Amino acid sequence: LGDPITGPLVALSAIAKDPAAFANKTVVTTGTVTAVCQAMGCWMEIQDDRGEAHVKMHGHSFFVPKTASGHKARVQAIVEKTDPDEECSQEASKQLAKPVAKIQLDATGVELLD
Repeated sequence: LGDPITGPLVALSAIAKDPAAFANKTVVTTGTVTAVCQAMGCWMEIQDDRGEAHVKMHGHSFFVPKTASGHKARVQAIVEKTDPDEECSQEASKQLAKPVAKIQLDATGVELLD
């Protein structure tokens, strides 16, 4: 979905451990989808064993299936800080019944792996 994914893989847990080192950089990472926007598929939450991220589809230029929860995903994105007051962040927090992930990925490409 979106643009082709290229570049070396960075563990989501490494990004979560030191987000400043990856700020405003393009990364490729993987995680399990834990939540998806049920209105359009314009955001999802992913996590691995030690990190989590809120993933927005860049400029609403593509969307993920609303049924993607539970699937593994590979994401190419720019690392940003999450704005907890943004509408999508609020929706994610409500759906997960916890605060939205502190790391936000502005995805240009997503591949659902299983």
